[in-house]
Amino acid sequence: MLKYNWTIDDLKNRYYKLLKMQETETDPEKLDLIIMDINELYECIVDLEDPVKEDTPKLLETYQYAKEAITKYPFLFSDIKEYHELVSSSVISTPYQKTISLSRKDILDLTHDFYKQALDKFLFHNFLKHFRNRYTHIRFMNESESQDFMGETINIPSLNEAFITVLRNYEIEDVLTTIHEYGHAMSISINPTHVYGANRTFCELDTLFMEMIGADYLDSIFKNGESLLAKASTHEIQCCTAELLTSKLNLVEAEEEFYKNGYTSNKILKESAKKYCKLKPEEVEDIIQEGSLSYDYSISYIFAIELYKMYQEDRDKALYYLRKLILLDCKSELEYYNSIKRLGFIPNLHMREFHHEINESVRKLEKKN
Repeated sequence: MLKYNWTIDDLKNRYYKLLKMQETETDPEKLDLIIMDINELYECIVDLEDPVKEDTPKLLETYQYAKEAITKYPFLFSDIKEYHELVSSSVISTPYQKTISLSRKDILDLTHDFYKQALDKFLFHNFLKHFRNRYTHIRFMNESESQDFMGETINIPSLNEAFITVLRNYEIEDVLTTIHEYGHAMSISINPTHVYGANRTFCELDTLFMEMIGADYLDSIFKNGESLLAKASTHEIQCCTAELLTSKLNLVEAEEEFYKNGYTSNKILKESAKKYCKLKPEEVEDIIQEGSLSYDYSISYIFAIELYKMYQEDRDKALYYLRKLILLDCKSELEYYNSIKRLGFIPNLHMREFHHEINESVRKLEKKN
């Protein structure tokens, strides 16, 4: 029986291969890509061999990390705050999804058919470059084995390879996770630098979009609403993340306005949270300690919704712009952000409409069941 699996030895093999390639490569651009891959792969191997469990940083220390991101990327956080304001009063709790029995082959067959039918020939062709290696480049793990992620793709652009891990919870989400991760693999075939530098902040845009249209595709097949619940669950998570990030933003704004010397103790930080941000002192720990790097998913999600709404109206137009988004290669997050807007994508333009559609789909499924 064919197995879908890869091990750390496969990563080590690629690592040593890249070291040899580094010695002989004369093209400066290719050499830069090889060196980036070597560094990324080394970190992955070290983490897999000896995962380090870091101690939870002190509250003020973690707050400084959050503040640094907020002050560095104010244009991102203002859009996230607007997202929160648009949806905060009407977020519906998503019902639990039903357990399904899909084999690994079933999941991959559905993923293949989605990429073939929902996308164009160019995107499908780049997907196939990785899908053809599925027996040796994807592994499925049980949810109990790790709680850090639902899926992960280790990209090696200089070799045009990607090693994928899908964490199974035996729901339709398993298929959407697989679609998501193959989106990362597909993107490096189109643009090897899509996951590096400033591009990395927005590299979830295309994969979150894939999940959205993937959910609609699966619903057209199963017609049981489970994939729509999975889409609603993702939306609910992103709404909660936007709320968390908005609270962090409010804390930073309160510090800048009312505390000349900044927050000098945990007590002062919590007092500010209560007085100016309407937060309970006991909530501050959770808000600060969680979601420290979630802004990249949040800003990608905001733009993914705009691409999704375009896809609903004009499939070919959306896929044309998807390709242009993946091909962007920018020197800074601000440059990438402005480039997206120049392509015609306005943050939160369709957020209220999309949010209403999600809520309505959940209400209809609850009535039906």
